[in-house]
Amino acid sequence: MREKYLALNKTVAMRSRRGVLALVTLLLPISVPSARGQVFLDSSFYTVGLEPLVVATADFNQDGKVDAVTANYDAATISVLLGNGDGSFKKHVEYATGPFPRHLVVGDFNADGNPDIAVSVLGPVEPLCAAPTLSVFLGKGDGTFRPRIDYKTGCDPDWVAVGDFNGDGKQDLVTADFLDSTVSVFLGNGDGTFRSRLVQPSETEPNAVAAGDFNGDGKDDLATANAVGQIVGVLIGNGDGTFHPSVNYGQIGEAISLLAEDFNHDGRTDLAVATGQLSVFLGNGDGTFQSQVDFGAPGGAVFVTATDLNGDGNLDLVGSDPELNVLLGNGDGTLVPAGTYGGGGGGGGAAAADLNGDGKPDLAMAGGLLYAADHGVVLVSLGNGDGTLQNCRLYLAFGLSPLVADFNRDGKEDVATERVLLLGNGDGTFQEAVTYQPNESTAAVVSDFNGDGSPDIALTQGALLGNGDGTFRPLLDYPNGFQAGLLLTGDFNRDGIPDLVDAGNGDAIVGVFLGRGDGTFQPRMTYDAGISPIFLTVADFNGDGKQDLAVLTCNSPGSCDTLGISILFGNGDGTFQPHIDHDLGVSSPQSLAVGDFNQDGVPDLAIAAGFFSPSVVSIFLGNGNGTFQSPIQYSIVGVAWYLAAEDFNGDGKLDLAVSRADQPVITLLLGNGDGSLRLDNDYVGSGVHPAVVGDFNADGKRDIVAAGGVIGLYSSPVLLNIAKVQAFTLSVAKGGAGTGKVTINPGWITCIPNCARKFSIGAQITLTAHPDPASTFSGWSGGGCSGTRTCSLTLTSDQIVTATFNLTPDFSVSVSDYAPNPISPGQSSTATVGADGVNGFSDSVSLTCSVQPSPTHAPQCSVSPNS
Repeated sequence: MREKYLALNKTVAMRSRRGVLALVTLLLPISVPSARGQVFLDSSFYTVGLEPLVVATADFNQDGKVDAVTANYDAATISVLLGNGDGSFKKHVEYATGPFPRHLVVGDFNADGNPDIAVSVLGPVEPLCAAPTLSVFLGKGDGTFRPRIDYKTGCDPDWVAVGDFNGDGKQDLVTADFLDSTVSVFLGNGDGTFRSRLVQPSETEPNAVAAGDFNGDGKDDLATANAVGQIVGVLIGNGDGTFHPSVNYGQIGEAISLLAEDFNHDGRTDLAVATGQLSVFLGNGDGTFQSQVDFGAPGGAVFVTATDLNGDGNLDLVGSDPELNVLLGNGDGTLVPAGTYGGGGGGGGAAAADLNGDGKPDLAMAGGLLYAADHGVVLVSLGNGDGTLQNCRLYLAFGLSPLVADFNRDGKEDVATERVLLLGNGDGTFQEAVTYQPNESTAAVVSDFNGDGSPDIALTQGALLGNGDGTFRPLLDYPNGFQAGLLLTGDFNRDGIPDLVDAGNGDAIVGVFLGRGDGTFQPRMTYDAGISPIFLTVADFNGDGKQDLAVLTCNSPGSCDTLGISILFGNGDGTFQPHIDHDLGVSSPQSLAVGDFNQDGVPDLAIAAGFFSPSVVSIFLGNGNGTFQSPIQYSIVGVAWYLAAEDFNGDGKLDLAVSRADQPVITLLLGNGDGSLRLDNDYVGSGVHPAVVGDFNADGKRDIVAAGGVIGLYSSPVLLNIAKVQAFTLSVAKGGAGTGKVTINPGWITCIPNCARKFSIGAQITLTAHPDPASTFSGWSGGGCSGTRTCSLTLTSDQIVTATFNLTPDFSVSVSDYAPNPISPGQSSTATVGADGVNGFSDSVSLTCSVQPSPTHAPQCSVSPNS
């Protein structure tokens, strides 16, 4: 890659001698309808060639839906993405260019009604300026393009623009040649070909060029944004493809991009320039311009785009750099800051178009330095039509142990990793990530370790007890700590209190910590588990009603060449029997998941294995006695890494989501209900980080947050489930005069006091009652729930379940002074004692007193039961 040097204001914006890079904001849309048969709405970033710097839009296949194209700087390609009409795109198709394509523009160069593409290409590094070109791709009207035609440009063509410079009604092209300090004009023949370039001197080192009629003579003129001199140069056209010498305006800083539009409705062409901020030059209509007016862009502005975001008829500006800045136009050439979106990015330009067909402008953005495996990305932000953009679905959070729970008890599912918390908005979007603890941790699990109804988090350093508002108490650090990089929660002694298991410390040990119910744990008990545990899961593998452990191990120490499973049967009292090993004959194990894939009521195992593509996902059907059948194996293109077992398409059969290490991709395998699987689709996902499943928009379907898919951001895309799933509503109500909470799993949703939640048909749900102090849980009614604080049900219709909390029966004791007081030897004294029951208390109360004769000792009495 070409040498780069720092150029712009803050952050990591870098400029190459062959192009400009800047950080771009990431804004993604909320759920919209998608292609027929698709399970997930893609997360609205789309892979393209590596390092896309700019993006343009057009309808390349004439289907009435907006498509996009990017110039991919490091890939030496352009990527064409055909739109689905809902704000999403199909998989990109790449076309080769020369080395280092820098900019592109869309036009109709052969007047056939099909959009064509022109690309400015910098050419090889050595020798410098040996082969800079303008590459033209003529569109066929079906989304494909003819082989490119190349034209030689000046050295370092950083920008390309389209216009009619000789007034013949045929589209011409112009490039800004940075190192030559010229512009090259290519007059079009009207058939898609162009004449050799006409060289026009410009000001020193033009970064960008725009065309417009600045003096109202009907002839296209040129404006350039120049790095050296920090000026805008204006070249008035003669109407024959030549131009007057450049006239300079402004002291603007290093201008990176510019555009020509009418910002004050006077019929005269104005200029907007991005220099890290946004500057507007109002045109006088005679080829001259008024003094620049600068508008701050808090998030930076290296690329500038004009559109009417709020539908008031005035052009607005969007500047992109590390943030996406919206400035709304007043119609008089002035701008008002209206919002900053995003939180970081990799640099690239944006294009405005109606991507989802709702009549409101949206934005497609080139991801620049962001990449996912060996691909660059394009990001989509849907407009609301009022000058705002929809909340993003790509979030700055990543981790090895993503968790789902309702940490702030607002009825909306949140996501946490080992350090970062994302509070859910309930519509598939999340609030800005908050660091809830500063320490590094290799694993995390969620449960209610102190029984207060608020989700807590156990880390490898200790436990964080939740306050129920999205915050946590100080870390409870245990003297012996959790010893390893693997954590798992279960109830191994059947006391209703969560316990913990740890492993993965380089030894062959698993440790068990029995919970005390107050957020602390009993000392660690250790068990031999075979060689090198690398993954854990819990289920009742032998059907005795006691939780067992399955430990994925490496049977070849150090190399992990062959896969083994160690099963430790639970005794139901928190202890385990010696491990039983199963050599499963699969090499290079990575992870496992447990579920009932053939619907026989017996837990099965799914295992991902392999370091190279293709890898293998194996299903081991359980026999119900802790042993397993021979594997059913599926070849996965790419490297299968993490697994998530859920019913994603709502057919009552367990499916598998496979996170791949070679690409930021989740491969979805749909279950047939007999233990076999079929390939569904690939979705932009999490790469080497695990995915976590929840219902993040409360529609009853299982969605995915993929933790850490885009390199450069360590960001988490959200995949919203759009399958046609039959969903039912579970309503939880509180009965009785007492108070308390009910938590719903999956999701750790807290009902205070009532709530309603959708689940797909056949969903297995666990309800847990948490009485408040001075209240007791008295029982369930409805939904087949009865008995203890915990109820499990399978949802096959709408259900209403009532949890009854009553005030705890109690009593108070009153004692009068004894008289006479004091008393003399031989006298007696009397005190009146009363007991008053409250909340229905009707039991007996006994009072036992003792007297020690002494001037300083009063009678000592005890009450039973204790009040």
